[in-house]
Amino acid sequence: MASSFNSNRFGILAAILLIPSVAASTWKYWPPRHESYTNPTTLSYFIQKRLPWLYRPPADIFAGRYGQGAMTAILGPDCRRFVFGDTGLFSQMSPPTFRVHSCSKPIDLQKFMAFLKSGHFVSTAAWTYAELKPEELSAMLVEPKQTVDEKSAR
Repeated sequence: MASSFNSNRFGILAAILLIPSVAASTWKYWPPRHESYTNPTTLSYFIQKRLPWLYRPPADIFAGRYGQGAMTAILGPDCRRFVFGDTGLFSQMSPPTFRVHSCSKPIDLQKFMAFLKSGHFVSTAAWTYAELKPEELSAMLVEPKQTVDEKSAR
C-alpha cells in the first residue's frame, strides 16, 4: 500500500514538472516559427562588445547580423572591428550605406566613410574584416561642441 502511494506521488510530481517544461519547449522551439538570422543573440552581442578577441564569426555572418541592410560597411559593437564590402561600390553608391551597430562612441560617419574611401582597405570580396587602430578610432570621433563659457575661458 505504501509503495503504491509513493509511486502515485512520484507520478504527480513528474507531471507537475514535465507539463510546464514541455509547454515552454514547444513555445520556444515551435518548428514553424522562423529563426532570426538578422539579429545577434544576446551572447553574440556580449562577446562582440566586450570580448571581440574571443570569437570572430565569418564576415558574411557578422554583416548579416550586425548590418541589417547596410551595403558597404558595418562597424561592430566594440567600435573597432568592422566589415566592408566590395570597395568598388563605395564610389558608385550615392550615398553609401553603412551602419554603426551599438557602438557607444560618437562616430563621425563622414570621417568613417572618408577613411574607407582613402584606400587603406581594398577588397572585391562580398565582405572583408578589418579593425581600427585606437588612433584611427579617435580620429573618427565626433568633436564635442564647445559652449560659450569654454570658448571664453581660452
